Amino acid sequence: MKKILISAAVMALAFSCVYPYEPTLDEKDLSHIVVIEGNVIVGGQSSVRFSQVLPITNDYEQWYGSFRDIAGMAFIEDEQGKVYMPVQPRGTTFTFNTQDASPDLKYRLRAEIANDVYVSDWTEPIAPPVIEDVSFSCDNTNVLVAVTLEGGEESSGFVGISYDENWEFHADFACEYLLDTLTWDLIDVVKSGQEYPNYWCWQKASMNGMILLDISEMQGGRAVEAPLFQFPRTNSRNHRKYCVTLHARTLPKEAYRYLKNMDDITKSGRSLFTPNPGDMASNISCESNPDRRVLGYVNVMRETSFRGWMDDRFKKDRTPYYGEFFLPPGKLAFKSNYYSGNYPVAELTLPDPDTGDPVTGIYWAPRRCIDCVLEGGTKNKPDFWE
Repeated sequence: MKKILISAAVMALAFSCVYPYEPTLDEKDLSHIVVIEGNVIVGGQSSVRFSQVLPITNDYEQWYGSFRDIAGMAFIEDEQGKVYMPVQPRGTTFTFNTQDASPDLKYRLRAEIANDVYVSDWTEPIAPPVIEDVSFSCDNTNVLVAVTLEGGEESSGFVGISYDENWEFHADFACEYLLDTLTWDLIDVVKSGQEYPNYWCWQKASMNGMILLDISEMQGGRAVEAPLFQFPRTNSRNHRKYCVTLHARTLPKEAYRYLKNMDDITKSGRSLFTPNPGDMASNISCESNPDRRVLGYVNVMRETSFRGWMDDRFKKDRTPYYGEFFLPPGKLAFKSNYYSGNYPVAELTLPDPDTGDPVTGIYWAPRRCIDCVLEGGTKNKPDFWE
């Protein structure tokens, strides 16, 4: 009988959200198996989430109601008895501040769901790999980000990498006119020596999950310019300056196999060679009821970080899009256009939308076209920015 594992959270921790499988279980055991997945990062931020196995059903109330059934509590414990509390007290996804956790102790997860208690195995974090360099290259379309690293003193041959991004970018168009909202006059920014304040901004993004690297068969246990991810050359990351901060962790072989299988299922679905999630090993047990089945894996890891910087050398300009540009009928329309979220941009010659004839004038557009804050940016420069 087929089942579906439904994620109880939108943000994943390098695990799948929805995937089919056929575990070998008795009929009575098929529903509501708890799934616990987490990354305990010693010296960083830790994450845990709960989900459960549910039958395929058209009863959406039962489907979503089941998410509430697995809301509970999660704690991280060290072998000396210290307990790390989550940022939020109850739910299905949790984050923990484990910055001050000692790398010399063993850790486990303790979860309380409904009337049961689940615990992961006591695990000592492995020393992280050594990141030597982050490199950037490009083809005609994309920028490729790659890493060079070696396994480190406790290498297992398996590495998990996540990353944070920060970059400086500009709005789609430079504003050549300002609007005086008292007189509704247009002010030439060049002649006045003024400028629109929100042309340049900073933006950030973080990866959810981990990129998995197998370096066990590489010479010297070292990966040279292993590709991680890419983005288009026309992307705003190329406008001026870009920074990626890699976070690398050494994974035990069992943890790597679990994450790789889940990643394969998520990206390409099941194959003849992909194990059922129900058949994969777990390092979690139900302490209050040892006979109760539980799926998932909790990793305990140390991490190292490395920042790579890139300038605008790979930038490729996009073809400007003028589809939302328009000419107001006159000054009397400035006020209504402004309060509708539009703003004067520049003197341009564009084809008339009806006749196709070229028309020159000071065109307006939605304010987000000239305002990087409205495009999700911030004027607050990152404190580490060079």
